[in-house]
Amino acid sequence: MIVKQFQTEAHEIASYLLVDQGAGTASVVNPLPDPATIEGYVDEAEAHGATIEQVLLTHFDSAHLEGYEKLRARLGHLILQGPRPLADSSQGSAPLAALALETFLERRRSGALLIDVRPAAEFARAHLRGAVNLVLNDEFCRWAAALLEPGIPILIVAGPEDAQEASRRLRQIGLDLVEGFLEGGMEVALRRHDLVESTRQCSPETIDRRLHQSEPPLVVDVRTPSEFATEHIVGAVNIPLSVLWDRAGELPMGRELAIICRRGHRSSTALSLLMAEGVTTTCNIAGGMDAWKAGGFPIESRSAPSYGV
Repeated sequence: MIVKQFQTEAHEIASYLLVDQGAGTASVVNPLPDPATIEGYVDEAEAHGATIEQVLLTHFDSAHLEGYEKLRARLGHLILQGPRPLADSSQGSAPLAALALETFLERRRSGALLIDVRPAAEFARAHLRGAVNLVLNDEFCRWAAALLEPGIPILIVAGPEDAQEASRRLRQIGLDLVEGFLEGGMEVALRRHDLVESTRQCSPETIDRRLHQSEPPLVVDVRTPSEFATEHIVGAVNIPLSVLWDRAGELPMGRELAIICRRGHRSSTALSLLMAEGVTTTCNIAGGMDAWKAGGFPIESRSAPSYGV
């Protein structure tokens, strides 16, 4: 087995070409999209008498998905990701169905998962009850792949263009059962107050003050273990977003939870997951750790992350 590393200044995560000389095949791990690197994969594989047949993604993000598509276009044959092929978004997709509110709600009652891809601030102001906030940004595919199960129908809350783009990205990672989006968006939903809720946003100043009171909130940090170990709020517990849905039952019932990440996107997703599970005593720490540090509030470091609650 031959392993060749590829890395560019524009991307923090390295990419690798794995060559099995005996079989004459090669795989690319986390392909990068720039033309020079694409040609580098092909040239290196050919130099060892191998053909690239597979792409392996350790996680989904826009750069690696773009790299995947460009490499497949360059080679002219299907490249597999893990056990199943990824969709080729360059072929386009049929327009996503715009569903009237009652039809949308009926699909929701039938078991479809509701995801709201609007920015975290808009979601916080008002969203449909039970919706999961997956912001349509560069991390969208990563968190959709980590949190959503294949085979479950999906409904989207967003404007027509964002809904179509979200559907395209979901299809890329094998989540292709998108049934449609809410016609008219939240403007229509807001006419039905019984369907809508908001999320509490707490400033770092408020949380710092509350932490010194007799019944302080529990700060739940949903960043990765390495981020948490580097620095975190004193007394916080670490349950990464990727496992929060499975471990929500470990959180103390009845105690207020203050959710934090780096800037507020992951914590908005986490908050929406908890609310969908019926946990209502929650707030999002506005601005995340960046705002907490900017305010000069106390932090601590730990060599190993804490998972206990």
